[in-house]
Amino acid sequence: MNSLIYLFEVTICWAVFYGLYILLLRNETRFGLNRGYLMITLLLGISLPLINFSFPGGEQGQVYIGGIYSGMLAEVEVMGTTVAESGPAFSIIKFVYLGGVIICLTGLLLGFWRVGQYLRRSVIEPKSGYVLVRTPKNHAPFSFFNMMFLSSDSGMEAEDEVQVINHELAHIREKHSFDVLITELLRILFWFHPMVYFYQRSIRNTHEFLADAAVLQTTPKARYGRLLLEQSLSGPHLVNHFNKSQLKQRLTMMTKNKSSRFALAKYFLAIPVFAFCMMLFSFSNAEYPIFPEKLNEPVEAFGGEVDELPRFPGCEGNEGTAKDISNCAMNKMITYVGSNLKYPKDARKDGVEGMVVVSFIVDANGAIKKPSIAKSLSNSCDKEAMRVVASMPNWIPGKKDGKSVPVEMKLPFKFKL
Repeated sequence: MNSLIYLFEVTICWAVFYGLYILLLRNETRFGLNRGYLMITLLLGISLPLINFSFPGGEQGQVYIGGIYSGMLAEVEVMGTTVAESGPAFSIIKFVYLGGVIICLTGLLLGFWRVGQYLRRSVIEPKSGYVLVRTPKNHAPFSFFNMMFLSSDSGMEAEDEVQVINHELAHIREKHSFDVLITELLRILFWFHPMVYFYQRSIRNTHEFLADAAVLQTTPKARYGRLLLEQSLSGPHLVNHFNKSQLKQRLTMMTKNKSSRFALAKYFLAIPVFAFCMMLFSFSNAEYPIFPEKLNEPVEAFGGEVDELPRFPGCEGNEGTAKDISNCAMNKMITYVGSNLKYPKDARKDGVEGMVVVSFIVDANGAIKKPSIAKSLSNSCDKEAMRVVASMPNWIPGKKDGKSVPVEMKLPFKFKL
């Protein structure tokens, strides 16, 4: 699949999903639903363009005639569009991209290393459901998977420390570190994409809202709000910070009433948005033809030269020379093919280009019989060319000595990006 096409489709999916979140869901206090929506749509954005469901029909291409030459009626070319993934410019882009990946990956590994440094220098106390790590360095409390890191030199009152522990326990029980790790991995792969940072910030904010809500079940809002204001230090990379979100947002969410049941209806709007993105990027047409039984009826082509080749219908009764009528029939055929032949989506994604040649017989009644692939390109392109030939109306049959005779024809279809 062309990487630039994939990136464009991912961008559209993310923009649509995140736009719905910003417009309708961000200010709701259903924090668990918001977390699920953000994580699911973040992953759907990179997955939907890679999924391909097929149904009859196809993606429109531009079609034109290449000319008439010996043994073949016409060359029909289907044009697609893409950006070349080659040349010096693309090599520079790849170099810059890989450089960004290496820098971000280094940051991730440094985060793990810093956590390891804390573990080596700290007192570790196994607890019920988590591990308490008492560090000698003064820092903001944070959690990493099932480990809670608290400074031995924090100077907090015992009651404040209980609130901090409850906050970090909420991160651990909700397994927020998995979300953080997934978003960090996506940030490495898509370090250049602003939507990843928007998602990452919103997900971490939602983590803090969830943890704050857990603490507020047993703590007055005023006392807990004061504690938030006192937490101004930052913890190491890759962890859930006690003060990661903007305090203003957190304090605002703490004072809001719980969203009504009516507000839950907003989340169902994600269903048509998901369906829209799936129809836009995951469904493709023209993947397989349907051949009537009559196409495979036994018929033999006329063995010698014919006086008149078969021609596409639609020009009967036209005045002019035989060449004029032949050109008219050619244009009719091109118009028909142009409205029916599609560039298969999987072939576009995989960068498949080339020619398919379909052989078929126009029998003495003008019916299309025995279509077959004389020159193959790919499974989907072959099937699409066969589908178009099989769907054609009856032709004007070829003639020999004034009598209609079956004639074998070959029609090439050129697929080009």
